[in-house]
Amino acid sequence: MGNWDVPLPEDYLKIPPALNMAEAVCDRWVAEGRGGDTAIVFGSERITFETLHDRMRRCARFFLDLGIGPGDTYVIRSPNHPGYVVAVLAGLRIGAVPVLSNSLLGPKELGHVIDNSDARAILTTRDRIEAVEAVRPDCPRLEHVILFDGELPGALPFDGFLAAEPAEVERFRTGPEDRAYMLYTSGTTGPPKGIVHVHRWIVGTGDPVGDLMLKLRPGDLSWNPAEFSFMYAWGHGLMHCLYKGTTVFIHPGRFDPARAIQVIAENRITVFSTVPTAYRMILAGEDGEAETSSARGLDALRLCVSSGETLPPETYREWKERFGCDIIDGLGVSELQKFCCNLDGEPIKPGSTGKTIPGYVMELHDDDGKPVPDGEVGRVALREDCPGLFVEYRKMPDRWAENHINGWYYTGDLGRFDEDGYFWYLSRKDDLIKSRGYLISPKEVEETCLEHPGVLEAGVIGLPDPEIGFRVKACVILKPAWSPGEALAREVRDLLRERIALYKVPKIIEFLPDLPKTSTGKIRRNVLRDQSVNEEAGGHRYEF
Repeated sequence: MGNWDVPLPEDYLKIPPALNMAEAVCDRWVAEGRGGDTAIVFGSERITFETLHDRMRRCARFFLDLGIGPGDTYVIRSPNHPGYVVAVLAGLRIGAVPVLSNSLLGPKELGHVIDNSDARAILTTRDRIEAVEAVRPDCPRLEHVILFDGELPGALPFDGFLAAEPAEVERFRTGPEDRAYMLYTSGTTGPPKGIVHVHRWIVGTGDPVGDLMLKLRPGDLSWNPAEFSFMYAWGHGLMHCLYKGTTVFIHPGRFDPARAIQVIAENRITVFSTVPTAYRMILAGEDGEAETSSARGLDALRLCVSSGETLPPETYREWKERFGCDIIDGLGVSELQKFCCNLDGEPIKPGSTGKTIPGYVMELHDDDGKPVPDGEVGRVALREDCPGLFVEYRKMPDRWAENHINGWYYTGDLGRFDEDGYFWYLSRKDDLIKSRGYLISPKEVEETCLEHPGVLEAGVIGLPDPEIGFRVKACVILKPAWSPGEALAREVRDLLRERIALYKVPKIIEFLPDLPKTSTGKIRRNVLRDQSVNEEAGGHRYEF
């Protein structure tokens, strides 16, 4: 199963009988005399653990006065900012259950989240209030709309919590198996799933990520620009950092790849994590001059992290050459967090997502649930005693039963272990293309497309064909200054013919202005397939 064999901290994955996530990430640092340490950097504002602790307690009083208490759910639909963090921790402290929802969900999806979670309140911003108002009449349990940034008729100002008296608010006595928070997926193949996590999640995932993967240390400043409703950002960009007593950077504004390096340099970011697409966009916008990291102002940056989709080897190598910093890749799911990853300071095999996290049991199974030998492709299976694993799909017992079989949780991913125990991701099970009897991984073809200097992104799909089953199609986005045309399509195809088996080479190459993606940056191949079948993609298409 390929676990890392590394020294482990004495208290690694030891879950206490009484556990509250708010205490684990905030209260304890104040109790240990570190209240003056910086917890959050937001623009020019520096928020200490002491200040965060005070705001959290006042917000908890505010919630209790509204009738939101232990077991009650409330939705947070907002970009990242300090108030978001306060609102989450306040609920955790009193045993309420914050519900993390992507702020860009449309009314139909948002209505499902509110209804499915039985939310009694929603916290949002003025520029995202329209969808809330659209669904509010159909959500009878929704009692309160709270605005992070001002006042509107029918809504309460979040800043009202500052006037609340926190003196009588004590931490609710939660245990490791008590409900802590819910996170809703982006709903690419149906309505968003409500993934229910319990308080042990902070230890079960925070120890491996904080102590082993990132090796967080005093003085670290970590930035993940994605919304906290994305499990990757929720862990790497917020909760795991606070859990280890290090500082979180929240950028006041939308992520701009063209300015990312400048932001990292100006703020002395030490740990930067984002998705492969963002790394490629940053590289595409850089001039490529051979400056040192110090000359670029990146001497504080010690580690970069990738997740969401597998990091292409070419992206890893170019980043390492350009900025002198490793990108460590990892594989995770919203139902857990990371379960397979590279570790800071351990050997990297570009293209691999590393090895299984110590303390987790991961196997690769065939369709009958039996382990496959190293080198063979199998379904990713995590043993259900994994300490950070979720406990429920909200009101979806059938979906739970589909993925939990004989003590194993099946993530829906396919891959293989090599002889050294490194895991090589193949694809989601549903994304494989079968052509002429061969199974083809879209990921392999996409990564090979990226080896062409003009290709920024690629999405590979299969289109139905009565003779061969499916034809392989590559949907390509070009870098700036590159123009689509038949000659370029042949260049890309010729490169593929040189690098991969001929049966994997696309029969169709189409240059598109963009690719449909989830809010977390993953390619929506189902949308690409629908657009292609209905000839709605609207790009420059070439068939061979």
